[in-house]
Amino acid sequence: MYSAAKAGLVQFSNCLYTELREYGIRVTTVIPSWGATNFLASAHLNGFDSKIKAKTIKPAELGDLIATICALPSHLNVQDVTLWPIVQKIEPL
Repeated sequence: MYSAAKAGLVQFSNCLYTELREYGIRVTTVIPSWGATNFLASAHLNGFDSKIKAKTIKPAELGDLIATICALPSHLNVQDVTLWPIVQKIEPL
């Protein structure tokens, strides 16, 4: 369900960009992966060790990325960004 929701958001964003770009509206889909949140604890799941958790995406890092995208000249658009921490294992579906 989670992956389908992400895919739907990406496609919806692509359609918005296609329809609205002639009006100067930019649309960017930002997909962050492992972040420094309380998700694992809130879901009562086993967490990462502290070395790995220290290398997940921090809110300020994600904010910096968003600010950089917004600061681009108005004639440029970043369509999609997927942000992965290097420590995250990537497995094929």
